[in-house]
Amino acid sequence: MFDNIKDIYTAKLELAKLEGVDSVSNLLAKTLSIVIQILAATVSFITVLILCAIALGYLLDNYMVGIIIFCGVLIVLSLGAIFFRDQIIEKPIKNLLIKSFYES
Repeated sequence: MFDNIKDIYTAKLELAKLEGVDSVSNLLAKTLSIVIQILAATVSFITVLILCAIALGYLLDNYMVGIIIFCGVLIVLSLGAIFFRDQIIEKPIKNLLIKSFYES
């Protein structure tokens, strides 16, 4: 009788371990997928910005002015991201990770 109880608890412990590994692996897979998507979006965004800077320079007949204007825009966006990083970056990422951990 005690052997059966021991076997049941051993099986439950193994099941808990497997469920934990499954949850962690799902979380890591989703995180890695998001990181790859962010990298691809960043490369695309930078390419579009370079093309916009060149187009603005072409319209102004001065490529340096177009590039300087776009650098100014990027500096303003970067400062905004730095000052509001809690609301824009950190909280959504934390919420996404917590949500994905508890869904699986």
